[in-house]
This record gives sequence, structure tokens and C-alpha cells, in this order.
Amino acid sequence: MDSNLWYRKLGFYNNPFSIKPAAFHSEIIGYDLEEVFSKMEGGKVLFIKGPMGVGKTTMLKAILSRYGGKKRVIYVSPNTSEGKISFRSLLVGSSFWNRLFSSPAKNMILLVDEAQELRKQETAEISRLVKKGHFRTVVLFGTDYPAERFSDSFNELLKGNIKPLTRLKADHALELVRKRIGDLPIMSDALIKKVYRLSAYNPRKLLENCEDIIKSAVDEGAEKVSDRHVKSVIKESPKPMVKEASEEPKILIEEVRELNVLEDKPSRKKVRYSPNLNVRTYEEEMSTIKKESDAEF
Repeated sequence: MDSNLWYRKLGFYNNPFSIKPAAFHSEIIGYDLEEVFSKMEGGKVLFIKGPMGVGKTTMLKAILSRYGGKKRVIYVSPNTSEGKISFRSLLVGSSFWNRLFSSPAKNMILLVDEAQELRKQETAEISRLVKKGHFRTVVLFGTDYPAERFSDSFNELLKGNIKPLTRLKADHALELVRKRIGDLPIMSDALIKKVYRLSAYNPRKLLENCEDIIKSAVDEGAEKVSDRHVKSVIKESPKPMVKEASEEPKILIEEVRELNVLEDKPSRKKVRYSPNLNVRTYEEEMSTIKKESDAEF
């Protein structure tokens, strides 16, 4: 291990601002996800909407942790450069017995990332499979809700269940960073809040900027972060990526990295039932996360 790493000088064994999936547990800040879980238990179809970096992947991880473990979850990430997704084929390919009898599984949970890329035919098929009991609940994650791309039947299923991820308040952003570095005095609360503002109110960008700023200070031997260190990392003040909510935010979540939990990496073993998407069970996801966690040490 390199003793000259900046975080070792502060007493950390690993980088406290790591955004690797295995580095930290999914820390839910300022919101009880029971409302989402309750809708899922009620068989609802949900669309979680928000820009990159505000918490969609963390919520997806929380759903996997809650409902996975019995191979009842199918995860899909569309790729519009290739053919359309056959959700019935995914259900048939979800287990050995379903494949043996060419029978689509029943009572499954469907999670769709980048759902704004779904086609009308695909959403129509999801609607049919929901009505036939093959999917007991569906949760979609996307940067936008393009109603015109979806079928009428699917829009009807979604009606009233579109959940925007709103901007994290400054105090919660401060809590997010303090969960990583504790009460370490190298960076003041006021500067953390300032960096959050300069990070366009994006939690993931906040973590990345805090890492670069503190590393800059440590590398030059400074005991505390100053405005000079902030300015050396953040050259300009970007425009906010998320509009400030007029009321208490509905969902306040720490984001680890968009798609970094379930992203397709060449070194990983893949389970594919269609050439244009990734399908992974809970056990396979947890195995990947455990291997990455072990690799940290």
C-alpha cells in the first residue's frame, strides 16, 4: 500500500470519497423509502425521474437489497442502437425451469434503467405482461419521462406514479460529506456547502469535487482547505442541474455513481438473454459487489 496517498495522510485506509459501488453502503439521507416500497408491494408501476448524479442508482441498489435474493428481479438497460427488447423472452430466460418449458416466469420485479430510451412497442409489451401477472411491479429510472414514446396503456399504468428526484438541501449535502470524513476539520461546513453550490447541487459531483479539493490541500501540506484550493479545482460556477424544490424534497439520496453498480464491464461475467441489454439476478449483482469490496483490501 502506498503510504503517500493523500487519504492515508488523513488516517483513512481507503479513499473516503470513493464512488466505486463496493466502497460504501447505499446511504439514504433525509427520506424514508417505505413510500416507494409500499407502492411496489401494491403492484404499482413507477417512474423515478432525475438527472444523472441525484440518486437513481442508489435507489435501484436499495430495491435490489430489499427484494433480491430469490431470483425474482430482472434488470434491463436498453440500448437503442440495437433491436427492440423482448420482455417475454427475458421472463422465459429467467430460470432453468422456465427455459426448459419455454414458459415466462410469473410474479417478477422488473427494473429498467435509462427508461427514457424505451420504445412504444416495448412499453406496450410491459403493460400486457403486467396485466397477465408476469410482472408484479415495475420500476423505471430515467432522466426524463417521454410520454409520447410510450404506449397509451403504459402511460395509463404510470398515471400518478412519476416521482421526480429533487435537489438535495445544503444541510443534507453537508451530512453526506460528513458521513464520509466525520468531523475532520480539514474542510469547514461552510466550505462544504459552498462546494455543493459550485457543484451545481449535484451530490455525485460534490463528492468528486471534495476529493479533488482535499487532495490538493493535503498534497501541498495545508492543514485546512481554503477558498484558494476550491478555486484551483472549480474554475467556474456551473448552472444548477436540478431546480430547487419549492417544498421539502421528496427524495434525498446519496448517489454513488450513475450505473456503476450494474454497468456492463468487459471483465465481468454477463448473463444475457438478448444482445442489446444486461440481465442480472440479485445474487450475481451482490457477488460482483463483494468481489470489488474484497479487491479494495
